[in-house]
Amino acid sequence: MDKQVLAQHVKKWIDFDNKIKASQKIQQQLKKEKKVITDSLVEIMREAEIDSLNVSDGNINYVKRDVKKPITKKYLLDVLSQYYDGDIEKVSNLNSFIMNNRETITRESIERVMHK
Repeated sequence: MDKQVLAQHVKKWIDFDNKIKASQKIQQQLKKEKKVITDSLVEIMREAEIDSLNVSDGNINYVKRDVKKPITKKYLLDVLSQYYDGDIEKVSNLNSFIMNNRETITRESIERVMHK
């Protein structure tokens, strides 16, 4: 590959990276503001027992879901300890087996490290 082509690709990549970072900052601020309004709407809809609001382009629905917490190493140790009635050796062996046999996926990418 020609050095000029490489230099052009690097310049374009940095330009795209800068544009993406700028738009992400805007998006982050919008998400913060939306969360404040969302929390307020959830509270109002819950208290007034409103399941759905009609808006010009569809509906805004109040939805309540039960979601499982992630399985952390600490949580796994606690649950296994309860299951095995505090048999630390079994708990430790099983926990080690589970943690050591998790699937690993390799992803390749390019990162930009900014100088401070």
